[in-house]
Amino acid sequence: MTLSPENLAASVAANVIIEVFKSVWHTLHSAEKWFADRQKEHDFLGLAARRYASKLEEQYGVIRILGMERPISLRDIYVNVDVLEKITDRQRVSIEALERFFDRDRRTFGFKRETISGSAAVDKFDKFIVLGKPGAGKTTFLKHIMFQTLHDHPERKRIPIFISLKDFSDSGKSLFDYIVDEFDICSFPDARLFVLRVLAQGKCQLLFDGLDEVSAIQEDFVIRELWNVSRKYSSNQFVISCRIAAYSHWFDTFTDVEIADFTDAQIKQFIFNWFADEPSTAEQCWRQLSLDPPIKELATVPLLLTLLCLAFNETMEFPQNRADLYKEAVDALLKK
Repeated sequence: MTLSPENLAASVAANVIIEVFKSVWHTLHSAEKWFADRQKEHDFLGLAARRYASKLEEQYGVIRILGMERPISLRDIYVNVDVLEKITDRQRVSIEALERFFDRDRRTFGFKRETISGSAAVDKFDKFIVLGKPGAGKTTFLKHIMFQTLHDHPERKRIPIFISLKDFSDSGKSLFDYIVDEFDICSFPDARLFVLRVLAQGKCQLLFDGLDEVSAIQEDFVIRELWNVSRKYSSNQFVISCRIAAYSHWFDTFTDVEIADFTDAQIKQFIFNWFADEPSTAEQCWRQLSLDPPIKELATVPLLLTLLCLAFNETMEFPQNRADLYKEAVDALLKK
């Protein structure tokens, strides 16, 4: 029987989780004996690990953005992003310098900013905040980190745990209990003890998405929980995403990075990924976009580039009425 890409990916991910699990439990003699006895009776761990991996694939392996008729695979369209280690809104520049470097084609200030790849940031920092403008792809980046750890970099030997901070804040639970529930619903053997062990031994990659989406009423509670868990289990990797305008520097032990705008090469790759089954359409879309700098400026933001691809697919051209296009873009950013 041939496995689908999703089932094959889940199987690979389950093997990574099992390997981490065994490395943790084999450090304790009594736990090792308990584990060996249970495994003789039933493959509890294997079943639970496959359920957990399948849950990750089902919940986070696809994306669906406003205007899309159906979800699409994250792997099919994802473009590797770059991050800035110097945050845009913290740079001190004189008015004269701003005028000198103003880019009239893009209506931006054309300073050269050094970037590193998003994957390099994951390997470089144990604790970091992913900042970005609306629609910059923060959530998608965190999902990509999760699958990269499971499939492309199993040598990291960590189990990724993806947490929507809005969902957590609405749950009324402590952060530790919320994490336990992520494994308990997959029938992990003694999920609470399992989570305690993997956190205590630094075997987790905790991905917390959407700090800016937490309500003002719950904000202090969520920040306090993040602080407590990140300090108590500091040997794990912690990544938090937040809209740049909403971040108030709560985590002074975390490194701040910012998702960079798409380059021309990344825009082109995204378009060809999007129209993978129609290369001629992709070529036409890229050519028309290249000839229209104001619209191309929108394409540096992944969410707006998605809207441009959706619009182009309808009529094989971009709307002549730019005001309508800008209105759709603004509406999408506000509604998101």
